[in-house]
Amino acid sequence: MEKLQAYSWPGNVRELANIIERTVVLDFDTVIDSSHLYLDNTTAIPSNTYKKGMKLHEMEKKLILETLEANFQNRTKTAESLGISIRTLRNKLSEYEETP
Repeated sequence: MEKLQAYSWPGNVRELANIIERTVVLDFDTVIDSSHLYLDNTTAIPSNTYKKGMKLHEMEKKLILETLEANFQNRTKTAESLGISIRTLRNKLSEYEETP
C-alpha cells in the first residue's frame, strides 16, 4: 500500500486502473504484493516462459511482444522500455508478422 501511496500518479485514476490491470494480467497465478506493481518503465517484466535451448530470436520476439502488451500496445513506451528506437521496434514487429 505504501508503494501505491508514494507514487505520483501522473495519469490519475486511469493510470491506476491500467497498472492494476497490467499487474493482474502479468501475474495472474500469484498473490499480488508490492513487488508485482509495475509503476514505471524501468521495472522488469517477469517471465517464466523462457526455456533452456530457446533461440535468441525467439526470446527477443517474446520479450518485445510481452513488453508491448505490458505497455498496452503503446509503441513509444515499449521502445523506451526496451532501450531501442521506435523504428527498430516497428521493423521487429513487421518481421514478426511475416514469420509464422
